[in-house]
Amino acid sequence: MQQAPGAFDVLGVRVDVVQIADVIHHMRQWIDAKGPCRWIAVTGMHGVMVAQHDAGFRNTLQAADLVVPDGISLVWLGRMRGRRLQRRVYGPDLIEGFFGHPVANGTRHFLYGGGPGVAESLASVLERRYPSAQIVGTITPPFRSLKAEEEDVVAEINAAAPDVV
Repeated sequence: MQQAPGAFDVLGVRVDVVQIADVIHHMRQWIDAKGPCRWIAVTGMHGVMVAQHDAGFRNTLQAADLVVPDGISLVWLGRMRGRRLQRRVYGPDLIEGFFGHPVANGTRHFLYGGGPGVAESLASVLERRYPSAQIVGTITPPFRSLKAEEEDVVAEINAAAPDVV
């Protein structure tokens, strides 16, 4: 992925200069375009450091459509480099911001990950807070390699036809 205007490099990891409203705007554009799958890496300095020792994780970050600064140290580094970052893009705030934004109306969501029951609990909370939320599925896989189940999981997600996973 080519570095976006305003993006900056932290130890070989691209960090995009975006705020929550920018990310929501990108998400809506991508959903409306119905193009290829897009994805966002929400990471802080810990993720940047993991990328120093884990080539697979570094490649994952490099392939993301957006790498958003979910850590105040990345915000500070961006500011030191002259970028206009007001605050971090904290993952839970991004979720709340998207669900609470009018552009989310009609968007289908699939919640994947977390410990046992976490996705289901989050779905319940989001449905209570945002009655128009369309949660079309949840999966909380065990923390282990999912090679055997991978095709089944992908099929289940695809069958639910979510806009956002």
